[in-house]
Amino acid sequence: LKYASRNGSRLLGRFAHRPLSRPCPFECPPLRRLAREAGPMLACLPAVHRRRRTLSDQEGVFIAGAPEKVQQEIAACIKEDLVEDVRSSLDKTRADLKWGSPCHEETSRVVMKTYSELSDYVNRDQPGKLSRASTIATENDDEHDDADLEEPGMSPSQRAKAVCECHGLDFSQMQGVAADFLRSIGLRPHEVGSRNFSKWRGRTLWNQCFYLSMAYAYLGHQVSVRRVRGLARRFRQAIEAVVLEQHPSWAEGLQASTEGRGQAMVFADFLPLAMRAKDIPAEKNLLAKLVVCIMDSVNGHVEVYIGPGYHELKDRSDQVKNLMLLWYKPAHYQCLVRDDDDGSKLEYTYDEFKQLLSEHGVVFIETLE
Repeated sequence: LKYASRNGSRLLGRFAHRPLSRPCPFECPPLRRLAREAGPMLACLPAVHRRRRTLSDQEGVFIAGAPEKVQQEIAACIKEDLVEDVRSSLDKTRADLKWGSPCHEETSRVVMKTYSELSDYVNRDQPGKLSRASTIATENDDEHDDADLEEPGMSPSQRAKAVCECHGLDFSQMQGVAADFLRSIGLRPHEVGSRNFSKWRGRTLWNQCFYLSMAYAYLGHQVSVRRVRGLARRFRQAIEAVVLEQHPSWAEGLQASTEGRGQAMVFADFLPLAMRAKDIPAEKNLLAKLVVCIMDSVNGHVEVYIGPGYHELKDRSDQVKNLMLLWYKPAHYQCLVRDDDDGSKLEYTYDEFKQLLSEHGVVFIETLE
């Protein structure tokens, strides 16, 4: 097995392996228009410390990704979307938790509360708890229309496609090759959507595909949409509460990223921090017992976030349940499921899944701390 272990968190920023010293050369009309609209954001990519490719990386991808120059241009075109998604979600979490208000509880207690609520929510289905049917019946979240409103302008995938076309590359064909690889190992992407709703007032939460995909990956296909949304909300609050507690300055950093002056953060960057949250009892720290594998459809890498408690799970069934497989497209996440009629969960542990991909020579980049 060829795989690389790295410390720290840096998903999606790997597009920006090197900072650009000048604006990206957008030569076709659609991208010239995008460059004008983006303004100073595209002046340069931030000079951040990201994992650089090695020869083994080049040999170990599951698809032949676009050249590095093209990946940099794609990163620049979708950067604003990534930053805005995270900023908006953190703002809503801050409001939901009344973070910083006069009646706000001590931050450590709020974090503990979000982790306890997450743990209690998933343990409802365990022996001695409510049955799955009872849980769904007692969940008090309102149902909402699933129809997402289309936002004006080009989507991130359309912009990535335009970048590739300007370089004579067929983006759709590249994505088709990635899908073919998934089918060869018995998997396919499952769309869970991008919109969720707050618990109390039913406020719309946009750009929640990361947390919705995590929730579906954990629960599987046999639960209700309401149940998936409920778990996704609790994932969001627990993960982002830790971020707000330990790195309050990140909100300013997101604003700087929006203006093209700082590092772009993405949801997956929060996982190592949340998996190692301080002062959370082991029995309440579900996140510490997860492994999240993200397969990137653009460059063919597999990035893995490993909670420190995953390998302490004794039962194989728990290791299977706690393995999450996600699929990344430009600025969007989907859940990976088995390529069957039901779209069921892959019954593999992380070690078994790693062995499956190693047979195809795929590199793993493991984030261990």
